[in-house]
Amino acid sequence: MSTLRKYIFRRNSIILSQIVGGGGDSTPIEPPIESDEQFVESTGISYGSIFQLLISSDYKLYVGGGYGGYSNISGADKIIATSLNGTYDSTFDVTPSPDNNVYSITEQSNGKIIVAGSFAKLGGVNSSYLARLNTNGSVDTSFNNGNIPIINNMVFRKDCMVVDSQDRIYVGGIFTSAGSNSAKGLVRLLPDGTYDSTFDTTIGFNNSSNDRDIQTIRILSDGKILVVGQFNLYNDITRNYIAKLNLDGTIDESFLHTTGANKTVFTARELTDGSILLGGGFSQYNGTPANKLVKVDSNGNIDNTFDIGAGPVASTGTALVTGILVQPSGKIILALSNNTATWDGVSADVVIRLNSDGSLDTTWNSGGIGFEDSQFNSPSVYDLVAQSNGNIIFAGRFTSYNGVPHDNLVKLTADGDLISSGDGGNTELLQ
Repeated sequence: MSTLRKYIFRRNSIILSQIVGGGGDSTPIEPPIESDEQFVESTGISYGSIFQLLISSDYKLYVGGGYGGYSNISGADKIIATSLNGTYDSTFDVTPSPDNNVYSITEQSNGKIIVAGSFAKLGGVNSSYLARLNTNGSVDTSFNNGNIPIINNMVFRKDCMVVDSQDRIYVGGIFTSAGSNSAKGLVRLLPDGTYDSTFDTTIGFNNSSNDRDIQTIRILSDGKILVVGQFNLYNDITRNYIAKLNLDGTIDESFLHTTGANKTVFTARELTDGSILLGGGFSQYNGTPANKLVKVDSNGNIDNTFDIGAGPVASTGTALVTGILVQPSGKIILALSNNTATWDGVSADVVIRLNSDGSLDTTWNSGGIGFEDSQFNSPSVYDLVAQSNGNIIFAGRFTSYNGVPHDNLVKLTADGDLISSGDGGNTELLQ
């Protein structure tokens, strides 16, 4: 068999064409992977923070936040697209830029991007708090038949939007209505952006102060919806900071809930066995001590085999778990609040890794100094996303990693090492 050169182009996770040269028999081509290259950005985010990242189905990196520019490119702020090596993608152009922050990003199966936040206008179009963007960055004015606003208040957190297998969109925030419909803290929209009346959140989320702050929404493997945040009631039923919902918006009573968490749950991740990791600012879960991180089974029972020891301790105030990423190995990467001093008695960076049993994994970035912020001396990681090749992209507010300048955006290996420039191949074309 002669030597083959194989070129693979991929869009929306489908191999579109395979060109094989050299003649003779061919062998199956391995599924393509994304780039291993270090970010090539020169100045990165000039100021402000990145709140959420999205790796799209065609392997663009969408970057949302409150930042003021990207690599000195005019107009590249608050929502942009890059390749997976950080090269700015000029084919996605939201001009004029949003007039306020983009906090959350998700994607529908048609490749269109939905963004949410505190903005009133983007791309020159009135699109308060929620908008759908075409693949070139222009506002899709057909979304919700052009009726604006879709919701009456902001989406204030990352991970507050998710698209299900039917392209319906779950949106969480501090709003109380969707159009003329009551929708307190959570709404489900049909694929075209119109209100889905079959998912009832008319009473919805609340607390004693008539307030709500949804932090994270997850569609679980059983198809049901997990919602965490700052609330005490759902449909006038006590649900402290966590609720599992059926597909019609009613509470799933099979998910054990006695007292729930005693303070805000910021983030949640389902594991392959259906168990769930919950992270936040709580110290108890269902009346049992749980210092900011707890593992529960699919019915909400605490898994006592998962032991984090002393967990996080803050230098001042209260330490928080704000982000969770589970690697294929079962190891767990956590983003912590910037006041976290130690984890289980060991000095902690704003990002650490645990073994699958909850113990601290000291091999993560072994010997490295981690994230630093020379401007405010207070680095923060707000989001982290994994590529299928194991590399991880981190975003937030920081100026360096392991002493190497990186403004608010950096790519690391699966073990926390900085990827050196030139370690990988091209982003769109692999050979």
